[in-house]
Amino acid sequence: MTDDRSLEAHAVRPTDLVALVTFDGEVFANQAVTREHLVRPKQAPHPIGAAIEQWLGLGRQTWVEVRGRQIEGIATARELAEGVWQIDALVDASAPSSGIGEEVLTTLLRKAVDAAREHRVTHVLLRTPLEGPAHVAAMHAGFGRVNVERTYRGRLETVADGDAEVRPAAEADDLGRFQLFNRTLPLEARQAVAATLEEWRRTRERRWLGRGSSEWVALHEGGVVGALALSPGEPSQLEVEIEVDGQSAASVGGALLNVAAQSLEGRDAERGALAVVGAMSPATSLLEARGFELDAEYVLLCHRTTRQAVERRRVPAGMAVPTSG
Repeated sequence: MTDDRSLEAHAVRPTDLVALVTFDGEVFANQAVTREHLVRPKQAPHPIGAAIEQWLGLGRQTWVEVRGRQIEGIATARELAEGVWQIDALVDASAPSSGIGEEVLTTLLRKAVDAAREHRVTHVLLRTPLEGPAHVAAMHAGFGRVNVERTYRGRLETVADGDAEVRPAAEADDLGRFQLFNRTLPLEARQAVAATLEEWRRTRERRWLGRGSSEWVALHEGGVVGALALSPGEPSQLEVEIEVDGQSAASVGGALLNVAAQSLEGRDAERGALAVVGAMSPATSLLEARGFELDAEYVLLCHRTTRQAVERRRVPAGMAVPTSG
C-alpha cells in the first residue's frame, strides 16, 4: 500500500496545471517578502501566473510540491543580479491539520538551492517574517541569517537634531558604503551574503527604488558613516544605515532623516513613510523619537551555494597572526 500523503517537489511542468488550479481559488500567505513589497507583505502570488511566466521564458524559476493531484506548496525565484536569485514566492498550501507545513517549505527551499547550483547561481536570498514558519524552514534548508530588519511607519518632518555632512551618493562611494555595511553587521552575517565589494553590489535589492528615487551618504572625516535610500510613493519608502558604534549616531541619523523629509516636502510627506532599518541600528531609536511606530519584523537570509576558499601561507616562527575577531 502506498502513502497518498507522500510529497514530491519538482520544477513546474505543463501537466501540473490541474494541480495548480485546485487551490487557485484560495488565498494563502506568501512567506517570501521582497523589498518593494514590504508595504503589502501578505499578498499571495497567483500560481497560474507564476507558472505561465516561467513557461513564456520571462526568467522566473518555479517549483511546486504535490501530493497526488493536490498541490501542497509553490515557490518562485527571480534573478536579482547575475549569479543571485531571490525567492519572491513561498507558499504553504497544505491543510493546517496535515502537520506537514514546515516540511513543505523546507523541501521547496532545498529544491530552489539545488536548482541554483545547477544554474551556477552563488546566492539565494529570502526575506520572511521573523516569527513566521519559513524562518525555521530556511534554517533547516541551510540558509544563514544576514540581518533582522524592522519596518516603521510615520511621517517625515525636518527637526533640529542632525548636523552631519550629507551629500548625494555617487558610484565612487560604493567602497565606503561597503565598509559601512561591514561595520553594521557581525562577521557571520557578512560572510553569509557578501564577503567582497563585488558580492555586496550583486546582492543589494534595488528594484524598490522607483522613479524619483535618491540616495545619500553621511560623511565624517571623509569616510562614509551613514547612508540613506529614498523612494517616493504611497507610502514613500526609505532605508537608513548608520554605524552601530558611531559616536555621533544621532547627528548622522538626524541629518539623513532631515534630507529625506526635505526631499518629500510638499509632495509625499502627508502620505507617510515606511522606514526599513536593522533591528540593532541606532536609527530605531531616532525613528521612535520622531513618532514612527514599529510595523513589523523580518529576517533576511541567504544560502551560498559555493564556499569561500581559505588562503594558506607560511609565516616566520614567533610572528603574531591576526585573527578575524
